[in-house]
Amino acid sequence: MIRKISAHYIFPGNSLPLKRGIVSVNEEGEITDLTDTGGSLKEVSNLEFYDGIITPGFINCHTHLELSKLRGKINKHTGLINFIKAVVQLRSLDDSIASASAKRADTEMETGGIVAAADISNTSESFNIKATSKIKYFTFIEILGIRDSEAKEKLEQGLRLLEELKLLNLPGSITPHAPYSVSDTLWNMLTEHSKLQRSMWSVHNQESSEENHMFMDKSGGFVSFLSQISNDFIHWNSPGVSSLTYDKQFYSQIPKTLLVHNTFTSRQDLDSIKDLKEKIVFILCPNANLFIENQLPDVELLINAGHIVALGTDSLASNTKLSILEEMKTVQKYHPRIGLQELINFGTINGAHALGFDNQLGSIRKGKKPGLNLIDHIDFKEMKLTSQSNIKVI
Repeated sequence: MIRKISAHYIFPGNSLPLKRGIVSVNEEGEITDLTDTGGSLKEVSNLEFYDGIITPGFINCHTHLELSKLRGKINKHTGLINFIKAVVQLRSLDDSIASASAKRADTEMETGGIVAAADISNTSESFNIKATSKIKYFTFIEILGIRDSEAKEKLEQGLRLLEELKLLNLPGSITPHAPYSVSDTLWNMLTEHSKLQRSMWSVHNQESSEENHMFMDKSGGFVSFLSQISNDFIHWNSPGVSSLTYDKQFYSQIPKTLLVHNTFTSRQDLDSIKDLKEKIVFILCPNANLFIENQLPDVELLINAGHIVALGTDSLASNTKLSILEEMKTVQKYHPRIGLQELINFGTINGAHALGFDNQLGSIRKGKKPGLNLIDHIDFKEMKLTSQSNIKVI
């Protein structure tokens, strides 16, 4: 049976919104037709009309199911280094509830209209949840290690986890964690592996100003923090440029890199990578940035530089909800000049492109199975979300 669904506006995700358009969808969730009514609905049998806007299912481009057990256990606004210390200290606790917490997080995302997600994994503990979920996951096996002597072992650990993923028919790849947490030897080994496999990365980028201080002149909190972890770091020489400018040498060799957070990315950084626009997608997790550093990236700077921007939630260790709609609200609150269509694109087609899922997800288009979300309580006069805006999967 074909459902015919309409609302005040349909935001297809890859074109202009349709006023009182009609989406036709079959029992398998496949879009069979998208009708532009010109804003005038005629009598249509069995038409479902909703008060609000209809969008494709959301794409969450950055989360950590493994950290779901840390919900409510870490204080806000302590800065990235203290946040990392808290995660390291707490993540080994309460392993008995890890699986149940991750499952609840998966269900929360599904209920919130998320149809696909990029999940960061350091272990295999969430693999079975992802294998049975209705959400389509891409798993990034995250590698970190600042001791050169351990680089080979770290890569081998990642390769073993990647094999476990393949046995469950889950897509994924190996990725470095962040510029400050990977030794030069490990960077080079990961680059060679990803070049051969034609695989993509997801890298935590410039989440704290301390990262840039470390790379510019070997100052700031990361220097003392990492020196306590390894004697290798004592002999590390700062390159005298920002982390993004320095690591361009690696990103230029990889098919695609998702740069996550970007809270302290500058215009100069963007100028340094302007020739990599086809290879880089900027992933923003605004509510997590406020939770940890109480600061947001310059979203309009990224947009005006012509980069693709998508959204993530980060984990429940650094967020109170796994909701792309709430991330959109936060972007709109602090950047009111960004229009509703662009916000929707951040959470749908841009995210689908980032993960390579845009052949089926991210836009309402004939032949696709993107999922359909209804967002209500829209300010139609200003064409904006409101604090009361909610989501319903239809």
